[in-house]
Amino acid sequence: MEREVKGLYFGIDIEKNTTSISYFDTKLGLPKNVAENENLYNPCPIDMWNLDEKKASVMSHIKNVAKKIKIIAQESGIARITVTLSLFEKEILDLVVTSMMAAGIKRDLITCISHDEAFTYYAYSQKSNLTAGGVMMLDLSEDGLYAMLMSTAKVEKTTLILEKMIDSKDQDIVQAGKREIALSSVSDKILEKVMPLFSLRTVSSVYLSGTGFSLEDFPKDFTKVLTNHRRVFAGQNIYVKGACYAALAGDGNQRLQLAVKHRITSGVEVEIVERGSKKRFRVLYPCQNWYQAKRSIDVIIDDLRSIDVFLIPCDGSTQTKYKLDISDIPYRDGKRIRLRINFECSSDKVLNMEVKDLGFGEIVKSSGVTVKGSCEI
Repeated sequence: MEREVKGLYFGIDIEKNTTSISYFDTKLGLPKNVAENENLYNPCPIDMWNLDEKKASVMSHIKNVAKKIKIIAQESGIARITVTLSLFEKEILDLVVTSMMAAGIKRDLITCISHDEAFTYYAYSQKSNLTAGGVMMLDLSEDGLYAMLMSTAKVEKTTLILEKMIDSKDQDIVQAGKREIALSSVSDKILEKVMPLFSLRTVSSVYLSGTGFSLEDFPKDFTKVLTNHRRVFAGQNIYVKGACYAALAGDGNQRLQLAVKHRITSGVEVEIVERGSKKRFRVLYPCQNWYQAKRSIDVIIDDLRSIDVFLIPCDGSTQTKYKLDISDIPYRDGKRIRLRINFECSSDKVLNMEVKDLGFGEIVKSSGVTVKGSCEI
């Protein structure tokens, strides 16, 4: 039985210079790209080097994207918007979300994912014979060559998608990505870079994207190697369509757990006492995008000068424990210490924690003390 879809699911891909839009066509059961001539040219490159200087222009551009989406949605409404960016930096992500909200898009309708995640959603939404082995993306752009190998692994009852990457800034490869020299002049060098990934496992399909691969004809030897027992596809809309699939998967129909770049790969738990019994309380789940991985909990503690935070890797490897020192918070007898603990990731590798003394109602005023800590996740 097909589930009823209310509203349109949108994917947006914001590159340095262009922005493209896709929405899920329920009749076709596929993402549909907005016509190429309707895609938006970014008035200024979105990058970290000139973000403060060009912030107003970037915000104006994102607002125009949001307005365009609202026009496309019209009476159908918006179910969810997933934005994918090659520059997955907090300052840029915050700016994108703030700008879309300023254009009238509700915050709970907006998610942000990386290109690695968008490609994974796209690849694993295709026919199973294309994902039986590993799935590889070769992205050749002005930033060089970025290669991603996605593969599955079974851990207990969960199927994880794992990633291996190669990032090359070789000068010749960068020139090919800019279309300043022919792909044929660096195709051997590209193959030399990516062959270690091919040696890791069988690869069922390869996708080519980026300005350097925006060609009608590819070097014969290069093509011969890539197509050896593999299906090869070239296209410039893979990330935006992947974002569209991710928007759809946000309703809970995603069967696979992503343990790829920009996803946290450990769950986070703290120890609590409930009705006299010690238990673990799950704060963050593994395989979340780090930008979305945040939570706040209020607790009442007794005689504790530190809080144990447990990190449980999704691959089943040994858990670790981080001890968060809260000795600066004044101790009060009789379980009158009420704290708010904020957990938030600043990358897929760093978990930040902040503990605030809330006081205890009208009985005890807050000391105003805040304790901070961070650990690798």
